[in-house]
Amino acid sequence: MQRSKQWLEFLHLVEAEDRDYDNTVPLLEGDDEIVKRDVDRTFATAKYRDVLHILLYKCKKKFGDYQQSLSYMGGFLLLFYDMGTAYKVLTVLNADPKYLCNYWRAEAIQCNIDGWVLFDVLPEFLPKLSESFENSMVQPNIIAISQKWFGGAFIQNLPCPYLIDVMHFFFRDGIKHIFKVSLSLLQELEPLFYNQPLNKQQQVVRLLNKGTKKVTHDMMISALKLKDEEKIDQILSFDLAEARHRAFRQHLQKLLSMANYKECLMPLDDDDFSDDEEEILEDGVLALKKCIQDKRLKTEYLAAMFKQILDEET
Repeated sequence: MQRSKQWLEFLHLVEAEDRDYDNTVPLLEGDDEIVKRDVDRTFATAKYRDVLHILLYKCKKKFGDYQQSLSYMGGFLLLFYDMGTAYKVLTVLNADPKYLCNYWRAEAIQCNIDGWVLFDVLPEFLPKLSESFENSMVQPNIIAISQKWFGGAFIQNLPCPYLIDVMHFFFRDGIKHIFKVSLSLLQELEPLFYNQPLNKQQQVVRLLNKGTKKVTHDMMISALKLKDEEKIDQILSFDLAEARHRAFRQHLQKLLSMANYKECLMPLDDDDFSDDEEEILEDGVLALKKCIQDKRLKTEYLAAMFKQILDEET
């Protein structure tokens, strides 16, 4: 709790004084129902669920969009602050490029951009691991680094006291600390990624939350000591805005623009599908993912599929 007072100082905020909040829990319908589902997964009792429910609803309306990782951060902040102070903190994190600006969108593009920035600097720090990821076509979003480490700021993957330490320096130094911790973690966990199928690599990324038993507390302690901090700081001494722009252009612009273009050619929106049709579509996607994870699709077939997609795009 004492450290949480420092976090407000880092953010140039003061704790809310007037706490006469409207605690009416809104009734959610349509797209807003996702907030209720995320709230139910975050807190165990109605008392705390209601506060988070109100907070996330206000954020969704004010920020203009919503992403599940917002519920992680909102729930974490409510462990330390009242609703109004937590709302202040979320406002800064959402708007300041030093932190999580544009992260909390339904289409989580910004955290994926930062995942690619991490992969772009990885050859300088862990060239063998970078080459392994490239050869096996592992991408930061596919392996869930973009979503879990950047989008979720490790909140869903690290228990106390590790998480408190990470968040302390995140509030002090911003998103650059997430990059720093990510590089240190990849250094410590590097052997666990080699010669493993995608689902096993994703388990490693989950760290101590439903992760592989090979990820131990000793590994977390070693990684968070940042033993090569000086070298990591040197690698991360780039202009973040420029690196993000370059990562977007190189890795995402073509795919996103083509996907959005193809939406214009689709005669139906997802809302026009019946429940049975949507279920068939989702089951087909899940079946394909499962085949890839279990290596039941030969790599040459996957390579041919990707080549065909790229040929169509060009």
